[in-house]
Amino acid sequence: MISVASQEFVRRGLNADYHWLTATGDVFTGTLLRLCPEAVLNRYLAVTSYASGVRHLSEEEISAGWLLTGDVAYSPLIISADTLKFQRDGLESPGYDEWYVLPKQRELGEVFHGEFFEFQPGGGQILAFVNILDFVLHDPTPSMPGILDIFWSQLISIAPETFIADGHD
Repeated sequence: MISVASQEFVRRGLNADYHWLTATGDVFTGTLLRLCPEAVLNRYLAVTSYASGVRHLSEEEISAGWLLTGDVAYSPLIISADTLKFQRDGLESPGYDEWYVLPKQRELGEVFHGEFFEFQPGGGQILAFVNILDFVLHDPTPSMPGILDIFWSQLISIAPETFIADGHD
């Protein structure tokens, strides 16, 4: 574990070709975008969770090229991180947002809306992991056996450049 500031901690690891990083403390989506906007610039987003639910689009966003399909919101090319909408619950609670950052726009499938234990990988459905209680990458013995295997299988299948989730640590 690496101490970044007095109350911020970063854990990191490697799985397949993915380097992963988790942060706790006062690090949320807004912090990431402020410090590292290049993580999303000139790329596309697939938003699988917004405040633990569906990222509904405004008329202005639809006019700008955002699409909503299978409860996944797809962005046009991101040219400014300032225009991105994410849950802003403040320092005491995460936003429960989940983004796949992609080099080109493509559909991921439908978000599964049942109990985790009922999910069957494949079949055109994906899990929004940020909404699963106690899901963390840095826990070597998760409370739900198999959850990390399903996460890594889904991530490798989708093959995003970056996965951003703002959930419970």
